[in-house]
Amino acid sequence: MFLTSAFIFVYPHRTTADVPPAMALGVEPAEPGLMSRRPRSPKRGILTVTSLSVILFQSFSMMLLTFGVYMWADRSADHLDYAHAEAFTFLTTLQLLQGFLSRTMRTSVFRVKFFGNRWMIYGVMISFALMIIGIYTPGFNGVLNLVPVNGLTWAKVIVGCIIMVILSELEKLLLRRTGWTI
Repeated sequence: MFLTSAFIFVYPHRTTADVPPAMALGVEPAEPGLMSRRPRSPKRGILTVTSLSVILFQSFSMMLLTFGVYMWADRSADHLDYAHAEAFTFLTTLQLLQGFLSRTMRTSVFRVKFFGNRWMIYGVMISFALMIIGIYTPGFNGVLNLVPVNGLTWAKVIVGCIIMVILSELEKLLLRRTGWTI
């Protein structure tokens, strides 16, 4: 039962949240000041302890926030579909936000031009629209085992997004202050 629920929850999330923003990050303009940094050693791999730590911190933050929302939800037999839809909405929206937060690894999201990568805007809009269709369109949401979510869920999503921005900015501040390289 748990594995089936996990698959039903994760599969639509992966297809709606990841693909368009990930493709858009491929055409992201260079991070400010990139060319003034010392080059990395050719012997050093792409994944360093620091970059892996950043990835794990961001992933676990989204996972723990989503798990908290899911555990907070009424998961009784009558409301289990709603709890899944709420967790799906929460995680998918956090994942879309993460695309913006990951445009640079060290520079604050508030110092990067928001519209600097129009493909990112398009990708997130497409993914968000697909998520809304998957949640609110009768028949289609049944295929995905989702149900429409209410305003309280969207309030939780907004709070979760604020928490993710704060965590991301603190992480980037730590990287800048300590001089750690990615």
